[in-house]
Amino acid sequence: MTCLREDYPGSRRRICATNTDQQSRQYVVMRVKNRNLQFLINPGSSNSLISSKLAHNLGSKLERTTNSNPLIAASGQQLNVLGKTAMTFHVRGLIIVHSFTVIENLFSSLLIGDDFLRKNHAVINYANSTVSFYDGLVVLPLQNYNSCNNCACVHKTVCIPGYS
Repeated sequence: MTCLREDYPGSRRRICATNTDQQSRQYVVMRVKNRNLQFLINPGSSNSLISSKLAHNLGSKLERTTNSNPLIAASGQQLNVLGKTAMTFHVRGLIIVHSFTVIENLFSSLLIGDDFLRKNHAVINYANSTVSFYDGLVVLPLQNYNSCNNCACVHKTVCIPGYS
């Protein structure tokens, strides 16, 4: 199932999709700069990654790097590394700071890799679809990607008053 947004009459752009397989929960939600964002949990990635577009939208400071070891996607494609950026997360009272590699044209926009998982003592529990940090100090539910149940598709900008 796909949700579409009409940017202007006659145009349509995909804004969310859902995987109907309820067992493929791979995302957690964390707060960054007063925004709740979905992160793909990927222990198969050695580095934690952020898309250049999202890093720009968050106003993250990009530190250019010269890395002689290129990053390669699972498909074998070389990723275009633009640099690194430090991000601060707020997770149920816990504040986590971590450095993310900035990648051009990355999907998912945020990917938590092995570096983040090890540094923050993460344990992924597939039996109950959770990931915990620091010996269970913080436990987050694993979720599907942008379920259309959580996706609003509108044709024009609408302001909804608080507590309505």
